[in-house]
Amino acid sequence: MMSDVASSSNSSKKYDVFLSFRGEDTRMNFTSHLHEVLKQKKVETYIDYRLEKGDEISPALIKAIEDSHVSIVIISENYAFSKWCLEELSKILECRKIQGQIVIPVFYNIDPSHVRKQTGSYEQAFVKHQEDFRCNKWRAALAEVANFSGWDSRNRIESELLMDIVGDILRKLTARYPTQLKGLVGIEENYEQIESLLRIGSREVRTLGIWGMGGIGKTTLATALYAKFSPEFEGGCFLTNVRENSSRQGGLEALRSKLFTELLENENHCFGSPLLVPQFVMSRLGHKKVFIVLDDVATSEQLECLIIDYGLLGPGSRIIVTTRDKQIFRPNDEIYEVKELSIYHSLELFSLTAFEEKIPKQGYEDLSRRAISYCKGIPLALKVLGASLCRRSKEAWVSELRKLKKISNMEIHNVLKLSYDGLDRSQKDILLDIACFLKGEHKDRVTNLLEACDFFAASGIEVLLDKALVTISYSNNIQMHDLIQEMGQEIVDQESIKDSGRRSRLWRPEEVHQVLKHNLGTEVVEAITLDTCDLNRDLNLSSNSFTKMVSMRFLKIHSSYYSSQFNVHLPSGLESLSDKLRYFRWDGFCHESLSSNFHAEYLVELDMRRSKLRKLWEGVQSLVNLEKIHLEASRDLVEIPDLSKAEKLKRIDLSDCESLRKLHPSISSLPKLAHLELSGCRKIENLNVHSKYLQRLNLEDLSGTNVESLPASIKNLSMMKLLVLDDCRTLVSLPELPRSLEMLTAYNCTSLETVFTQLLVSEHMLQSCKPYLSKQYYYPKQFEGGCAVFPGDHIMNDFGFHAEDSSITIPYLSLPELCGFICCFVLSEGSIEGHISCSIYQDSEQVGIDEGQLLHTALISDHVVFLFVEICDHFNGIPFKFQFNYYDIFRQKDERVRIKECGVFPVYASESGLKLFGSDSTEFFELESITQSFDESQSRAIGVGVRCTNGENGLESFVEVSNKESQLREIGVGGSSNENENEWEHLLHVITSSLCKHDENLDRDFLEYWNIHSSCK
Repeated sequence: MMSDVASSSNSSKKYDVFLSFRGEDTRMNFTSHLHEVLKQKKVETYIDYRLEKGDEISPALIKAIEDSHVSIVIISENYAFSKWCLEELSKILECRKIQGQIVIPVFYNIDPSHVRKQTGSYEQAFVKHQEDFRCNKWRAALAEVANFSGWDSRNRIESELLMDIVGDILRKLTARYPTQLKGLVGIEENYEQIESLLRIGSREVRTLGIWGMGGIGKTTLATALYAKFSPEFEGGCFLTNVRENSSRQGGLEALRSKLFTELLENENHCFGSPLLVPQFVMSRLGHKKVFIVLDDVATSEQLECLIIDYGLLGPGSRIIVTTRDKQIFRPNDEIYEVKELSIYHSLELFSLTAFEEKIPKQGYEDLSRRAISYCKGIPLALKVLGASLCRRSKEAWVSELRKLKKISNMEIHNVLKLSYDGLDRSQKDILLDIACFLKGEHKDRVTNLLEACDFFAASGIEVLLDKALVTISYSNNIQMHDLIQEMGQEIVDQESIKDSGRRSRLWRPEEVHQVLKHNLGTEVVEAITLDTCDLNRDLNLSSNSFTKMVSMRFLKIHSSYYSSQFNVHLPSGLESLSDKLRYFRWDGFCHESLSSNFHAEYLVELDMRRSKLRKLWEGVQSLVNLEKIHLEASRDLVEIPDLSKAEKLKRIDLSDCESLRKLHPSISSLPKLAHLELSGCRKIENLNVHSKYLQRLNLEDLSGTNVESLPASIKNLSMMKLLVLDDCRTLVSLPELPRSLEMLTAYNCTSLETVFTQLLVSEHMLQSCKPYLSKQYYYPKQFEGGCAVFPGDHIMNDFGFHAEDSSITIPYLSLPELCGFICCFVLSEGSIEGHISCSIYQDSEQVGIDEGQLLHTALISDHVVFLFVEICDHFNGIPFKFQFNYYDIFRQKDERVRIKECGVFPVYASESGLKLFGSDSTEFFELESITQSFDESQSRAIGVGVRCTNGENGLESFVEVSNKESQLREIGVGGSSNENENEWEHLLHVITSSLCKHDENLDRDFLEYWNIHSSCK
């Protein structure tokens, strides 16, 4: 389909081009050739083949000039001898002045200067015309047109000249009178990026894919691009509806014949075979710069059949392919994804269809907004819905919009369903599962669950992505456009219009209620999801409500809020569930255990949070596919079953299981267990995590448990990054913790006495822990350099710089090796969840800030907070002021919370490996710069142990220095080594000040050693 560029423009003019010429000079050669090329390009052209008679041009000729966009004046040797031609020229220039008509002169075998100066034959012509009163007007007209930018035929090959002239005409027409396509809204926003991808003007053959979901506007965009750019090419073709037409009689062969026929200027080509194209045809195409649009291509086979060899097209050719499937393109093809329209453009397009205006009709504004909200930026839906509502009453609008909530618009549905029809069986199942209940879930989780259903989800989801049926959000969740989701749900509804119990998936609360209450479920049902918050009354089920649903893969009865007003009850218990379940969630399950008929062989996730369970089941289940168990807030749970056969189990959540006293020993034999949640398990006193298999385990949150100590084997949990021990009131000591630990909190651990642990302030610790926290647990931002919190009521005077206030100013510091500060402050009792900030000032100007959020709701005693603040590049050597502030959750200062003391300890580059707490059971602090060159036995020679007690006589502290000075001298730390004196002094300062609770009366042995070291200095 060649584009009739000018005649499809917005002009009411009859002709695109008017040809002015001297017949006896050019009628039988140049002019006739030019006219033929213009006809081939579908340019509407006026040419008068009659012989000029008389001096006056006819009224019809005057009308034709006025009715043209462009006038081509072919000035030849004898042009000026014709008064007819000179009158035409005068009228043309008049139209140029009044109407802005485009005038293009062609100097055919004549020097333009002869025309401008009127010499040679032009001088002779005006000698002949000298008695005519119009002579001066004609002279001026010729001089004027001779100064226009035009074409000189001398020394040019005529065929090339003709193509250049026609190309110039088409470009000028396109620029002056752009094609106006009905309903073309928001397209201009795409042009700039698309033009950069097309690279019009470059000589290579390029393909641009326009990709997106059905109805998104791909064809409209391609049509606009074709209308704009095809005039610049030597040939063009727009093949519409390739998907549909390829399935009709003749199929791809007929489409390909049409393509070559239009590219080769209406020559009829029928090749007989989809892969056979005569060599001479391909050779001819190789010399033509063509513009091709293939609209709605469904498969790579269709594309390969229509464009056999891209390299055989002429240099500079362009191919645009619109499709719903990104996989049809070659690796090097450019692909442009068409996005939904903005709200502004959606309203404009809808209004143009519904009201034939750019804005809604007065009184229809709210109804129009409801309509575009349904369409979600899809042009097809906006046009279809707008057309269906055009010229209808407000009552009809309200009724139609209410109807859309229950019944899909079938015109929209059928267009979108074309993509579904092109999927295989498992891909269709994946799409329907996502549409009905998995939309918004994490991609990995969806993939895992559907792989367990033998749907080949890993590849299937990629296919849905390539066909623009689903998208992946920034947070890696699977999303789906609302209209595609509606299409998928409509497909499920069509499985059984009247009997919802015979549909494969049930998700509407009223339908689930009816099916379960009246035992209407059948073997067809594969998945049920019910949010109890959507119930308007309690739902009482019989014991055999699920018995006939033997194909059930997913069962999800949940509450989107912590609790709901109405619940699902089983007065007679639950007789049986499908043994094909992959996912089973039932919030608030109301019985003490699952039925003895329950089989979990295929189960991947088991979620029974807030249940009344005392135990899950009797005996040992075959749990070969189970990966997650969620039993949080099951407050009556007293035992965990034998999980020894759950070799794939990765996560167990037992938080707030208040009656649970111990863990089953089989937990220690689970090779893939990575997360064990025990917070709020108040009766658990011991953790049995001793197995070599648990190196991947991340205990994470033990807050509120009744443990007195953590097992020594916890140091082997190499994946642990966060440990929360808040409100462990009986916790007495902390052993050595894993080196992977990045954050440790122990709010309100009132019995804590001994801390043997590490918290790095080194290259590892300088990396923000925020990405880990926010990705996995949605915790608010924490301090970038790491943070530790323990009960404590004051800071040692030896902790670098110290002040009994919330701010402190420190003097001039040597900056070249300064890399940051260890900051410490005391937060008063009663502090609640809020934000803590550490601001750094120089000359009253803020030059740095670090902030984070305290995650505990209330502190029952004072707490000491340690954190590391990295230095900014623009610090200079003048004094620093540190200001610590507390804000409530609304970012307002809370005067009830007080920062009682603060301290700052500078850290220099030579101490960049600084660790607040050491990794060995006899270490508290270690300078990596000192020990990095020593073996393990030597590095352990420096160590400190800490004990914190709450006695009537106050706090006691002691420090043990292993092997004392003799061993320290052996590794070059003590004595006369000047190189290490400053490092050792820093070491002693931090040792004596970095305790969560400590007394100013240091252990005598340590003070004696301090004096020895001082005397050595």
